[in-house]
Amino acid sequence: MKSLLVSLLSLSTLIAVSHGQDRQLNGFMEIPWGASPDQARAALEARSQATYDSGASSPAKRWWNGGTFAGYPATAEHSFALEFYDNKLCKAVVFLKSASPKHKEEFKTMKKLLTEKYGTCNSEHLQGEEWRAEWRLTVMGKQQATITLENAPGSQGCKITYALHTLNGPASSPARSGPSKDL
Repeated sequence: MKSLLVSLLSLSTLIAVSHGQDRQLNGFMEIPWGASPDQARAALEARSQATYDSGASSPAKRWWNGGTFAGYPATAEHSFALEFYDNKLCKAVVFLKSASPKHKEEFKTMKKLLTEKYGTCNSEHLQGEEWRAEWRLTVMGKQQATITLENAPGSQGCKITYALHTLNGPASSPARSGPSKDL
């Protein structure tokens, strides 16, 4: 009986370690990395209900105002930014509306949600007024991506950045499907 218990614990540890190493980030809010600006705009507006800000946008960086992210209100102005390299989505930033001093409660909430979805963060800095956590993930098993969460006390709200570090062409598969909270 004892050896069976030890075997089961070892197996569950191996599965947990294997699962942690295979963390995927195939896009942002169901928008796949490499999506065109038009595809990304349509998907972001449909999921977030944010409004496109043509005056603040450029071909390489597009801005939206308002909307929601993972069920939480985004800031009223410049809430979402999508960045494109060679007309392919490579980075996304979202600012959550502040509901607490120095955005620390929003940070804690988002960290919990990101940890539930992607596992424990790879690095964390929680000293002083500025908090930061980072998750390093793979994209289709070959490219690298990160999620960086910051309380960003000097900015308009808690900041979450999704970034693809290599972009060799459009993503060939859609972002993770199924029920999601936009994380």
